[in-house]
Amino acid sequence: MSKVVDLTAILTPNPGKIERIVALFRAVEKAAKAGEPGTLRYEMHKGIKDKNGGVEELVVREVEEAMQTHIAGSDCQVFIKAMEAESLCENVKVIFHKPIVGVESRL
Repeated sequence: MSKVVDLTAILTPNPGKIERIVALFRAVEKAAKAGEPGTLRYEMHKGIKDKNGGVEELVVREVEEAMQTHIAGSDCQVFIKAMEAESLCENVKVIFHKPIVGVESRL
């Protein structure tokens, strides 16, 4: 069985850059949806400003092999290069995690 990778990337956007980040993310999300069957969850959440300072979160859950395909993909590379070249974020922190207790949806 393939190993599942869970990670959260916490992005702190520079002022006025959130729209560009979301636009880039949408292209990566479409590529993940269309051509990465091992991607189990891939979404962006906007932080509630008065609760956590407006931090944006990128939540990814995918099979390990799919993660390598994802990172090497052209849309993801465009996203990564733009993040650096355009100084889109003040800070990016990636946290890898695994569940130790809990329940997944049973809908």
